[in-house]
Amino acid sequence: MPFSLSECREYAGALGLEMTDFQIAELYMVLGGIPYYWKYLDRSLSPAQNIDEMFFAGSDKLENEFFELYSSLFKKKEAYMRIVSALGTKRGGLGRGEIASVAKVSDSGTLTKYLDELEQCGFIRRYVLPGRRKKGAIFQLMDNFTLFNFRFIADNPMHDRHRWTSSLGTPAHSTWEGLAFERLCLWHVEEIKRALQIGGVLTNTFGWRHPAYADGGRGAQIDMLIDRADGIVNICEMKFCDGPYAITAGDAESMRRKKEVFRRETATRKALHVTYVTPFGLARNAYANDVQSEVTLRDLFA
Repeated sequence: MPFSLSECREYAGALGLEMTDFQIAELYMVLGGIPYYWKYLDRSLSPAQNIDEMFFAGSDKLENEFFELYSSLFKKKEAYMRIVSALGTKRGGLGRGEIASVAKVSDSGTLTKYLDELEQCGFIRRYVLPGRRKKGAIFQLMDNFTLFNFRFIADNPMHDRHRWTSSLGTPAHSTWEGLAFERLCLWHVEEIKRALQIGGVLTNTFGWRHPAYADGGRGAQIDMLIDRADGIVNICEMKFCDGPYAITAGDAESMRRKKEVFRRETATRKALHVTYVTPFGLARNAYANDVQSEVTLRDLFA
């Protein structure tokens, strides 16, 4: 199993790396909790410089790691790579039939084997939506390094030796950041539950989406729901930023629609609680009053 954030902090300290928790979280979003990757970090470089050095500067440290990783684990790596590539296109995941279609893999026992092995290795997770049987499971890409490879290593046509630092602040980087932080949170669901003081409550954690309506009504996508046996569903919003997050009017309207569509389509009778997971908590404004709970990096490192 990959290291948790707190274990990565301990490992970074053992390597003599001086980093803030925020910087450790940023590196976790790239490297995941794999100690093999963390050992290549140079304590004389900043986290951003380290990423360029490890993946883009021609040092041969980890530039071909994606292909070598899948080659070492799977005999027919191409099929597995097509599956994770397909899953990388949908943040909430895909159903089995969708995977077969996009990845061009026969929907048979062979696909079952591929999915089982990817899940066992921690590359993907499966979850079942409320009211659906196991056969209707959704599969979601979980591996941070694989996501990073798709967004930056594979997409570097000019062979930019400073691909990472030159991407900072761009829309592409911001989009990846949101996806990667969601994966970080999914790897730390137990820490989130502990922060919500529901560590002993039976729960089901999953993503959920509903397409737009035929009459033009907008659909909704919820990246993480914690469905609790005590009569509450936490709708989790994950926002990665370097300071307190200020909920906007657009955020508030989006959440109102998500709650409305989710309640209508699932017919749930449970209370819907809004939970924001951010590095430094929420900025206090009128919209923050609509949030029932907050989880911060301090909780994720607990």
